[in-house]
Amino acid sequence: MKKLLISLFAMALATSVFAQDKLAMKISQVKADQNGTVVSGPDQTIDLYINKNTPLITLVNDAGLKIGVSYKLVAYNSRRSENKNAGIKLKVRYVCETGGKKIETKVERMFFLKDDRSFDEKENFVVAGRLKSQVIKLNYTGELEN
Repeated sequence: MKKLLISLFAMALATSVFAQDKLAMKISQVKADQNGTVVSGPDQTIDLYINKNTPLITLVNDAGLKIGVSYKLVAYNSRRSENKNAGIKLKVRYVCETGGKKIETKVERMFFLKDDRSFDEKENFVVAGRLKSQVIKLNYTGELEN
């Protein structure tokens, strides 16, 4: 009986430790503007784990335009500041495909202890052509939740 209680306690402890390494991110109001044509994407909730990349998630896939995103959470450690020690770095990788061209960009965001952990993301992709280039504008709202 004592061994059973110890093993149950150990499993509960391990579950609580691993649960702290996971956050959920809610993505909403996804819009991409390509030459005046606005395309919307679905609202999504994504599970994020500390130090692990998410698979490429499609934000927009319409009218010959496909934009995917991958996230990675990194715990930020600072020996000089308690506020910075409670920080989280969110690394974002975008992949935009249109007209047979593929563009990749990377962005980093920092969240600290008292931040509301939400953001309005605006990213521009420049697709170079022979005579003129076009700009694709991506806008969405993200919010980190426990």
